[in-house]
Amino acid sequence: MTDQEAIKLLKDASRNNEMLGIMPKSDIGKCIIKALEEIQQYRAIGTPEECREAVEKQKVNKELESHDEKHILKECIILVQGMVDEFAEWYKWIHGEDAISELDEEERFCVRKSYFRIVQRLFLFGTRHSGGTSTRAKCKQLGVDSSEEITFDWSDVE
Repeated sequence: MTDQEAIKLLKDASRNNEMLGIMPKSDIGKCIIKALEEIQQYRAIGTPEECREAVEKQKVNKELESHDEKHILKECIILVQGMVDEFAEWYKWIHGEDAISELDEEERFCVRKSYFRIVQRLFLFGTRHSGGTSTRAKCKQLGVDSSEEITFDWSDVE
């Protein structure tokens, strides 16, 4: 007997009993009908395995494609220099178009960072590999000289 047949039989029996005045619709009968209807709904949704599979397919946390670390390093340096250039534009807007050219070399914005510090901060910060040996090895892996410095300044802004 299927769930549908059982539900129909229980409902019919309940109605027949009520019409004959034998027995009012019992709570047990109502519970059984309700339980069978819920079972039908769950079966319509699918088995637990089917539900798990559907959830897995919908997960958004799939592996996202990303650039390699060499590309990330290069783009981070470009990003920082871009921010320095934007700072220079802001400085000229506040102090006048010739403000940077009127500054002495020592007064101009200039920050030097070694690849060692950049790589350490970008790729190894907070890891157990953040020491000097690991950082130099990472620089070598990325194809950069750990002692070479990158200058972020206003020299190309004018």
